[in-house]
Amino acid sequence: MKSHLRPLVGLSSDLETGGDRRGEAFTAWRRFFEALAEQRPLVLVFDDLHWADDNLLDFVEHLVDWAGGVPMLVVCSTRPELFERRVGWAGGKRNATTLSLSPLSEEETARLISSLSERPVMPAETQQALLARAGGNPLYAEQYVRMLEERGEAEELPLPETVQGIIAARLDALPVEEKRQLQNAAVMGKVFWLGALTQIGGLDRRAAELHLHALERKDFVQRARRSSVADEAEYSFLHVLVRDVAYGQIPRGQRAEQHRLAAEWIASLGRPEDHSEMLAHHYQNTLEFRRAAGQAVDAPLAERARESLRDAGDRAFSLNAYASAATFYQSALKLAAAGGYEHARLLFLLGRTRHISGYPEPDLLTSACAELLACGDRETAAEAESMLAELSWFRGDQDHSFEHLSRARELVEKSEPSPIKAIVISNLSRNLLRAGEHAEAIRLGREAMEMAERLDLIEVRANALMSVGEARVHVGDLGGMLDLEQSVALAMEANAPWEICRTKTNLASVWWEQGQLERAYALVEDGAAAASRFGLKGAERWLRGERVADQYVLGQWQEALAGAESFLAEVEAGSRPRSACRCGTSARTRAHREGPSDALPGIGGGRPHLLRSWRRTAR
Repeated sequence: MKSHLRPLVGLSSDLETGGDRRGEAFTAWRRFFEALAEQRPLVLVFDDLHWADDNLLDFVEHLVDWAGGVPMLVVCSTRPELFERRVGWAGGKRNATTLSLSPLSEEETARLISSLSERPVMPAETQQALLARAGGNPLYAEQYVRMLEERGEAEELPLPETVQGIIAARLDALPVEEKRQLQNAAVMGKVFWLGALTQIGGLDRRAAELHLHALERKDFVQRARRSSVADEAEYSFLHVLVRDVAYGQIPRGQRAEQHRLAAEWIASLGRPEDHSEMLAHHYQNTLEFRRAAGQAVDAPLAERARESLRDAGDRAFSLNAYASAATFYQSALKLAAAGGYEHARLLFLLGRTRHISGYPEPDLLTSACAELLACGDRETAAEAESMLAELSWFRGDQDHSFEHLSRARELVEKSEPSPIKAIVISNLSRNLLRAGEHAEAIRLGREAMEMAERLDLIEVRANALMSVGEARVHVGDLGGMLDLEQSVALAMEANAPWEICRTKTNLASVWWEQGQLERAYALVEDGAAAASRFGLKGAERWLRGERVADQYVLGQWQEALAGAESFLAEVEAGSRPRSACRCGTSARTRAHREGPSDALPGIGGGRPHLLRSWRRTAR
């Protein structure tokens, strides 16, 4: 849990990359909130959720679906447009209630205006026009009352068509320095700091503070009780629309310089990993507005922008926000000179992110490998080759998988022991085990184990020991059973989700071969429960497939057939690992229950790619 919480507070994590780390992170964060709720009832509030990215929405959904047994209330406020992105949130979710707030009635709007206004009476015609124009929008009514208090008689005030129109009218009525201060604040975003405004506006702190005090009294901004930046007063706009209108009034030609100054202030705070996304945002805007204005972009500025985008990608990657990380890396890649090391490194980071997120682009990793080698970085190139080997294996291309792993091994052969070298050797051992080359699998597995032990890589030790143990059993050395049991213990000790699932499944496979069917089935169930607990969707799905085959052999044909059909329904869009095996289970079950003639149509109808795959498997 601690490893997944560390990146949230800007600390580096000791987690290895790979696998479904986002699912692990979601589970760790949920368990943290559950632990808080065990101490006393917990209320979590997510405001303006329509502004959230998909990663936050996914976590909120995970939290509500999986949290249980503790007093926890999750409250979300949002505009209706969120339901276009998350249709299921509009109602019908278990343990959830949706409350739709309809527009205020004219009577309710009138009461709101009366409660906000210091004036007891508003001319009837003006009030009626205001009620009609507001259309039940409380923000319109609120902003109009603020304008009325600031500017005098209601008869002389316009009735803008939109809330933004009222806000613009209020801004135009401000003293010049206060309006400029509000626009400088808008450059920072909804939340801003006093020090940033002195940097952007060139004012001394006392003058800036006086302007902010005046704006606070006029209900444009509010000061936070606690600041997220040490020794800096923090403020925020009372409503994001005020920020948007203020920003929209800044001449586009001025925005580039203001964003550059904002970035420089953020950089001056130190700990760039804490502020990487803000830095990337401001430097990227600086470049865009300079180009739009036909201004030159100097090399140092482009370099700072590229570095901030790469750092933002690293930060998002550490938080398992792979879509965001890929976007940052892609933007940084556009600013990197082709043929240089930074370009090669960014290609690799983007390819790795796509690979881990489940949307692999082999061409990215292939290009990255070639460029990294040209720049002399053999170790990172070996990591890319190792990923390509895994992709080839899951596509069923064993030959190319071995080619990639062999190249990876050659690249690290003469290098000093390192985590990448240990991982490459361990992966090669696992591939040799799959291919039936047990003696070589044992030799390389032991080599990886020794290196992992020296480098204190407990997860690599668990994987390597698993391969060694299974290979020993396959050559008749039952001492390998102890290796497999120890690999499970190591994975459990490290609390490493993927390794727990993998080692338990491999031990179950060997128990199965030894005739210990019930014991093996129980271990698969343990692995599936662990995958569910850790939020590993891929592992959970894989183990559901294993369960189907086990149920068939145990004579649980009804359960096996239902599980196989459910599994196949999920992969009809395209073959996935082990889909052919599930086709075989479905066919064998139908053959026993309905006769051989009914078996093939049961898996072939609508699934020709699976039928071809199963026939190859059967041969």
